[in-house]
Amino acid sequence: MVALIADSEITLILSAEQAKAITEAAPDDAGAMNNALISMVQQRAFKVLVDMQEGAPIKDIGLMVARLSNATVKQKQWAAEVREKAATAADAVEKIAKKGGLSPAAVSEIKRRILGIPS
Repeated sequence: MVALIADSEITLILSAEQAKAITEAAPDDAGAMNNALISMVQQRAFKVLVDMQEGAPIKDIGLMVARLSNATVKQKQWAAEVREKAATAADAVEKIAKKGGLSPAAVSEIKRRILGIPS
């Protein structure tokens, strides 16, 4: 049993280090990585529920599912807020750029880049 605990701790540490490295190498402003992680954990939880024997910790699994659902809702709220802030910033930049005499094409390009829209 001690070896299992040690192995699981090592796995957890390695997973945390890998996640940190990935996040630093490819920042995820849209939350896609978090969505993928939540989805993966939900799939694993479902598999545990399907494979589970009587007496399994259903209460713990139910709590995990509730927390994952809450995390999903919060992630979507955060993404909506980020999109709204980007749109507000793009509109402000557009007004300033027009006032400054930039061409309509330049203004449009700046706004598209702020919003993350491919040209």
